Amino acid sequence: MPPSKKNSSALIGMPWNLRDVWNDTLIKPERRIIQPRNYSYASELGKALPDRYLKMYGVKPTNPPNERSLRKFQAGEIWEWVLGIILISAGMLKKKQIKVDTKLPRLAAVHGRLDFVVGKPDDYQVAKDNIKRMQDMLLLLDIETPPFFFRAIDNFVEKYKGQNLADYITELKTVSSFMMEKLQKTKKPMYHHELQNYHYVRGNEYVIPNGKLIYVCKDDCTMDEFNVHDNEENFELYKNDIMSISRAYKNGFDAKNITRLMPPKEDLVLFEDSLFKFAKNWNVEYSDYLTLLYGYESPEKYRNAWQYKITAWNRVFKRCVNGDRITDKNKEVIAEAKKQFPRWDKMVAAAIKAGAFSGQEEEEEA
Repeated sequence: MPPSKKNSSALIGMPWNLRDVWNDTLIKPERRIIQPRNYSYASELGKALPDRYLKMYGVKPTNPPNERSLRKFQAGEIWEWVLGIILISAGMLKKKQIKVDTKLPRLAAVHGRLDFVVGKPDDYQVAKDNIKRMQDMLLLLDIETPPFFFRAIDNFVEKYKGQNLADYITELKTVSSFMMEKLQKTKKPMYHHELQNYHYVRGNEYVIPNGKLIYVCKDDCTMDEFNVHDNEENFELYKNDIMSISRAYKNGFDAKNITRLMPPKEDLVLFEDSLFKFAKNWNVEYSDYLTLLYGYESPEKYRNAWQYKITAWNRVFKRCVNGDRITDKNKEVIAEAKKQFPRWDKMVAAAIKAGAFSGQEEEEEA
């Protein structure tokens, strides 16, 4: 029912809204142009080889990031800016956005740009004074910050005051609460993030041998972090990844059949050994070539095709591990899962040996 004239107020001046400008700006950031190149980007390390191969040969994506994905990218940049302000205020930010390029013998070069070089403040008292100066500066502009913001900086400086802190090549990543929970359970960073950070650790001109991946949950601001070291194990992972994409690139490109010479496609569903559960393949779901490679029109179509099956597989897998009674319907689910994972029985045995799901509530019979 429209408002009565009595409840309507006269509008003085032109009507306006922030929503349209805000949303339009979020979905139109500057984007990297896809064009042929013979090198890899650090942000691509550890990701799906078919996508990387097609991008290196300049193939136009069939599924570029949608509006939601673009907004997520912008949210990450906002959090990176917040962390930068915190590090500047604490006197710990040494350098930022430094270009790091490497070239291993006979392999494709890797280009990248690190987020931050972070370490011990030159003077802790200056750092403490700087916090107050930053706060006063923002107040002069009539910008009030949440109490937590400067309190966290002050607490950090107080905790490490007088200590000789190590320098780190630091990268910030924002994740969902679902992904944060996974990181905390596995106690490992995401593989492609680890390789990206290692690239900066290995190639930085300041000879800083340690990196730090900082994760912030976009849903509740929880933070976690993982260190990345310049050691032989990480170098082998890094070298093997570059070797794989270099070999794929050297295989050549067939313009008439653009997928003929590319590396094998990703599996549509994964089994995460550390968590003993089936999961959608992130490299498939968010592939820029989802339609070309896997035949799905959108990430939603891919999720809808597999989410129910994956949920059922996980439920029945857990029942097998816990020794629950297996129903006829459960047996149908197992038969279906074995088409994708013929090692089902061995996977169940491994989960039992590891004591997976112990102490958890039993699932309802299905």
